[in-house]
Amino acid sequence: KGRAVLEGALPGDAEVLARWSDGRPFMARRNVGRGQAYVVGLPISAEQSDFALRPAFLALLDHLLQQAERLGGPARTTAGVAWLFPASGELKVTGPGGELEADLDSPDESQPATRRVTPDRLGRYRVDQSGEATHRIVSLSADELRRRAEATAQTSLASPESTQASRIDVSPHVAFALLALLTLELFVRIWRRAREPSDAEPPASRRASDAAKA
Repeated sequence: KGRAVLEGALPGDAEVLARWSDGRPFMARRNVGRGQAYVVGLPISAEQSDFALRPAFLALLDHLLQQAERLGGPARTTAGVAWLFPASGELKVTGPGGELEADLDSPDESQPATRRVTPDRLGRYRVDQSGEATHRIVSLSADELRRRAEATAQTSLASPESTQASRIDVSPHVAFALLALLTLELFVRIWRRAREPSDAEPPASRRASDAAKA
């Protein structure tokens, strides 16, 4: 009572997901552009049917939310995270390395067939789907950035070239300091030699004065 007869009213490309006990379609799905359209054979108004009050309706809503999350496509993801698209319709994904190939993915009968694209390079990607163009960004995760930084630091410490480069970088400063010390010592010696004659005059003048008095 109150059910709609979907048989004969569904488009040819619609997929029947559930049937009544008599074999007639109860729920069907059809890909429309970038999304999907679902139709059920019972009204969801509580005044006309108790379908919306049953636990199965909540399970159906949860399923629809999961499908929307899988096929919606986030604007920013990390490298290696797959993007899912409907199996039908035009699809072209272009990234820093050129066009990416899409693999057909069919998990099970309860899940719709999808196409999977996995970007593995950082950068900006253009997604052309059913005549509509969008852009997505692929970046590295925080764990991957930390691992790369640690690997670079360990490689730098273990490399003989880096150790030799560090010695070469320090040697000019050491040479300059030694040159400054030598220059200072040279000036001190010259100053001391210049001071020696003047320091010797008072004793000589005193000897001459003592000789005159005698």
